[in-house]
Amino acid sequence: MSEELPDHLKPIREILMDSANGPEVDEVPGAPDDLLDELEKSLTGTKTAPVPVAKPGFFEKLRSLIATPAFGGVAALVVVVFFAVPLFKDGHSFRNTGEENRDTARVVLLGFDDEAYKRLVSDELIDPRGLMRVSTQEEADAITSPKVVVDLGNSTLKAYDAGGNGFYRHSLKSGITLPKDIARALAKLPPSP
Repeated sequence: MSEELPDHLKPIREILMDSANGPEVDEVPGAPDDLLDELEKSLTGTKTAPVPVAKPGFFEKLRSLIATPAFGGVAALVVVVFFAVPLFKDGHSFRNTGEENRDTARVVLLGFDDEAYKRLVSDELIDPRGLMRVSTQEEADAITSPKVVVDLGNSTLKAYDAGGNGFYRHSLKSGITLPKDIARALAKLPPSP
């Protein structure tokens, strides 16, 4: 590569060389004293105290907590648990098992002494809230249907549908199977219209 430039580019070369070295001019005038003092003051400056950041108060913290998405999820979970736990404790279920018709049926106990009643109530199959003790057949007949009448004197179990029609009869053989016999009769109750 040749270092020689064509003749028409030589003046440009000289201009560029002069600008790199700088023109030979007089000295550059100095900056005014007051400007230097002003710059020195602003650059060294006085130290200022940092502005304290105010700590958020209780209500600001509470507002920011409630605004978080996690708080909404936890609140929803607490509400579900608050309402669901009592339902499960009472033996209810969210599934449609058809037991809502049997929950309204009453078990009428005729001729039960205190000992027989305590044995029946202590069994897991029997819900004591659905039991009614009566002393005469007339009292048992007066209770609205659906119902299951357990007569210990005659050793019979009769089930009546919502219309009062008898549809199931069973002879009681022993007191040991009585809870299972009652549960079987309740399970055979037809759904209420």
